[in-house]
Amino acid sequence: MRKLLLVLFLCSLASNAFAKEEIWHCDMNQDQKYEGGSDEGKDMIVKLDLDTPMIYSRFPGEWAKVFSDDKFPKYTYNKGQDNLTITTHNTSTKESGKFIFDLLTKTLKSDGVQLNNGELEKYNFNFKCQIYIYFNN
Repeated sequence: MRKLLLVLFLCSLASNAFAKEEIWHCDMNQDQKYEGGSDEGKDMIVKLDLDTPMIYSRFPGEWAKVFSDDKFPKYTYNKGQDNLTITTHNTSTKESGKFIFDLLTKTLKSDGVQLNNGELEKYNFNFKCQIYIYFNN
């Protein structure tokens, strides 16, 4: 019985051996071009799950997936370039974007088009982030 429990315990450790998550804190005030957005003056805390891949943003009391389902987000982890990317496209508003979380430099790079007063306009932002917590089970 003890051997069976030991084997089950070791198997459970081995199955999570490659799990990797990082929690980042990004300062949204450092890019002077980023003005007037709904997140202006706010810091952003994100959790990057490299296994799924998925990106979550911290809201009061809970984690929520980044972007609503109507923007058709596509999450991609590129192990060779060591980055996690979200690509979005909203077919009804024609908004689209690409958000690259660079795991080496801890930088969030973003570009795309968004609606501003009924007009589509281009945006491009770069934010330096700091790692809060790193999980590598």
